[in-house]
Amino acid sequence: MIEKLASDLPEVYQPIYGHPELSGQVSRPCFDRFEQIARIHDALQRLFGRPLKVLDLGCAQGYFSLRLAERGAVVHGVDFLDKNIALCNALARENPALQINFETGRVEEVIARLEPGQYDLVLGLSVFHHIVHEKGVDAVKAMLERAAEQCGALIVELALREEPLDWALAQPKDPRELFGSIAFVHEVARHGTHLSPIPRPLFVASNRYWILGDVASRFDSWSFDPHGLAQGTHRNSRRYFFSSDRILKLYRFDHARGELNKTEFLNEVRFLEQPPPNFSAPELIAFGEGESEAWIAMQRLPGRLLLDLLREGVKVDSRAILLAVLDQLATLESAGLYHDDVRTWNVLVAEDGSVHLIDYGSISSQARDCVWPGNPFLAFFIFVREVVTGVVDNPVPLRTISISPFGLPQPYRNWAMVLWRRPLNEWSFQLMYQTMLNTFAEMNEELALDANSAWMKAIEEAVQAQKTFVNHVSQQAEARATAAEQHAAAAEARATAAEQRTAEAENRAIQAEARVNDLLNSTSWRITAPLRWLAGLAHRFTPQALKPKLKLFLQHTALYVRRRPWLRRVTLGGLAHFPSLKTRLLRIVTDNGASHSSRQSDAPTELAHLTPRARRIYTDLKSALARRQKESN
Repeated sequence: MIEKLASDLPEVYQPIYGHPELSGQVSRPCFDRFEQIARIHDALQRLFGRPLKVLDLGCAQGYFSLRLAERGAVVHGVDFLDKNIALCNALARENPALQINFETGRVEEVIARLEPGQYDLVLGLSVFHHIVHEKGVDAVKAMLERAAEQCGALIVELALREEPLDWALAQPKDPRELFGSIAFVHEVARHGTHLSPIPRPLFVASNRYWILGDVASRFDSWSFDPHGLAQGTHRNSRRYFFSSDRILKLYRFDHARGELNKTEFLNEVRFLEQPPPNFSAPELIAFGEGESEAWIAMQRLPGRLLLDLLREGVKVDSRAILLAVLDQLATLESAGLYHDDVRTWNVLVAEDGSVHLIDYGSISSQARDCVWPGNPFLAFFIFVREVVTGVVDNPVPLRTISISPFGLPQPYRNWAMVLWRRPLNEWSFQLMYQTMLNTFAEMNEELALDANSAWMKAIEEAVQAQKTFVNHVSQQAEARATAAEQHAAAAEARATAAEQRTAEAENRAIQAEARVNDLLNSTSWRITAPLRWLAGLAHRFTPQALKPKLKLFLQHTALYVRRRPWLRRVTLGGLAHFPSLKTRLLRIVTDNGASHSSRQSDAPTELAHLTPRARRIYTDLKSALARRQKESN
């Protein structure tokens, strides 16, 4: 039976599960992809501690569905081709121990009826490019976002725009675009197909978990930026994922900042693999890299960013923080290492007062700072000022213009002035650390300013005032630009709504006209034409409309008959056989008992309601009566 069902297929796309004798001419072997899929499945299964609920969209001959069911998963497979599903059901009956079922259906319909938590893992292997070709990128993006929202994780293989096939141009330039706002998106590998030499990327994506190699973990939040003042500095080329005990960083290499990302990734891996003695570094959990991206997962150290504490106005022990940071910088220095981004957003402060310097990708053997002023010791004075004043200035376009000692409160000013009296080539973080310890221990009197120092202080204050003014103007301009964009968006929304209403009205008019044309051209309309003519005629000559005219005609006829005795005898004789009709006619004649002058005065009005023939009869009767009266006289 399996052999017959397999022979009926238009294409043996996948190996036939349990039947290697039928899989010799298979289009895609599938073993390479299943190895990657099995790793993801097993990592999630270990995380959950139970069998996974799996949905296989576009399951074809059910190879991946049956192999995952073989690993303990509860699987539901869907394919639009009934011949595929007939074979899948036969294979399921052949393997009753597997928890698996199949149905014939379309991918979009299945995704539309998904419920929260219905599946832990959803497979969509080389199926969505057909829907992109049919319905567009936005439709598929919405489908994948809904699937990620309702389910645990997705494994999706995507076709590429570069493939020489008829549906290729409909695909997005970057396949990641189809994942829209899904948080975690990782390219696992690329695999060849039977259609072209261009391998297709296999992605794993989720809004709840990150899965890398054999490790899966839940995350509570994520961001493109590491802190509140990053302001998109990485241009969405990085993603940060946070849970209670772990942090994951994803780096994109296929990006304008790809070289910087690669450098910092390698720095971080090298440092965490072998941190210097006495430096409190987090545990390295996992890391890896591919052609287009890299990732690193590490232990999350306790505490909050110093930046957030200062911005919230939380009181901190400035001296303890500065001494702890200087101690860690001195430890790095002793190992020939330097941190090029010592900022409040790279310092963690725990509830017990412990302090950790973080961002290990910024640690290298080069003694420099990543931006102005370049020198790491001069840059540290800006850090000191921010910590002791509690004010962290916007780092764009420049950090706070305050490097000299003169913007610092005591005793930090004396500490800085002691350092400034020594040649710059003698400076070190160990010297800064020891000097701060001595300064706080001795509490010397304030050192006097010389002329050069006073001039430098005035210049710094003036430049800082200019920077503050520029920031204020920039913020106002941004606010006006934002307001203008909002107004423009609102106007565009109103215009769009008006266009939609106009289009709907036009559609209704077109539909109404089409219905009228259909009716006028229908056979039933032509057949019922005589009935509509009779109905119109009946409407014009209703009994109510004819009654006054008929009454007037009978009255004049009775008057004509009455004036002719022989005609009167014949008429009354005939009417004697119809007493009811005779009574009604006599009533009409009686109603005509009005004066002749009255009838004459009403004649013009009555004539207006008569037909031309009736008016001639009326005129003839009137002339005859006039002659009769004249003869009688």
